[in-house]
Amino acid sequence: MGQKITVTKKRYWRKKAPTRGAHETSSVLGGIWLRAALIRAVRTVAQTAIATIGTSAVLSDVDWKIVASASVLSGILSILTAFAGLPEVDQATTYEEEGE
Repeated sequence: MGQKITVTKKRYWRKKAPTRGAHETSSVLGGIWLRAALIRAVRTVAQTAIATIGTSAVLSDVDWKIVASASVLSGILSILTAFAGLPEVDQATTYEEEGE
């Protein structure tokens, strides 16, 4: 009964995540999400423009108003869809949490 019992707290240390710039935060409208959403939107706009232009037989037959309208609409829809989640951001967050 003369023994002293000490209780030590377990400390769980995380490995430090790679340093990021001030513009790259993981908030919804922060750098990582915004960058991934914009890259995805630009790719979607380009793909829509290519597909719309490709429906014409001759370059002079292309209705540029329709190409622009469809491309802008696809970009807006891509940004709105990004609110549901982006795999690129999920992978970056997982990488940050694992600390590898």
